[in-house]
Amino acid sequence: MRRAFLPSLLGALFSSPGSAPADDSTGPPPERRRQVEALLKRRVVLLEGAMDDTTTTNAIAQLMYLESTGSERVSLVIDSSGGPVGNGFALLETVRTLKAPVSTFCAGRCGGLAAVVLAAGTKGQRHVAPGSTIELGRMTAPPGTPAETSTKARRALQKALVDGTGRSAEEVDRHLLSGGQFDAGEAIARGLADRIAPPPTRP
Repeated sequence: MRRAFLPSLLGALFSSPGSAPADDSTGPPPERRRQVEALLKRRVVLLEGAMDDTTTTNAIAQLMYLESTGSERVSLVIDSSGGPVGNGFALLETVRTLKAPVSTFCAGRCGGLAAVVLAAGTKGQRHVAPGSTIELGRMTAPPGTPAETSTKARRALQKALVDGTGRSAEEVDRHLLSGGQFDAGEAIARGLADRIAPPPTRP
């Protein structure tokens, strides 16, 4: 049953709603399908690019699939500039609720909420590849956002970083939520990661 589920999962992940398929099949190009299937067999999920609805949904679906197949460690490789608060927290909650340990890897860039997801990995298993950059811009709500909504979002973000980094709320406000760009060593010093290490190689 699990083997049968994988092709349908891949098709759902990469099909474009409203677009007409070139033939009888739907889903990603064969090369991309093979790459994602190979990564999933190694229990690796790739979060690449901006955390838009599609990218975030794909990552969540793959994590949930791996959760259904066993309790072995999952690796989440991140190279993302971040994205909307709703998408970031949806992925964050998925990572937090997995029973399997989640190793996170920053493979190039972790910006905004992608950095928060990096920090949410299993303690001792949060990695930054050499030369990577972690960015946390000033957390401000879009114009027109009600003050109450903005305050709740900031508090939720602060709590996520407190939980992820082990730092106090005051330290998070001073060193993270105020914005900044960190290299691997600085990210480790601030509790966003544990060690410098390359991500798993792609197939």
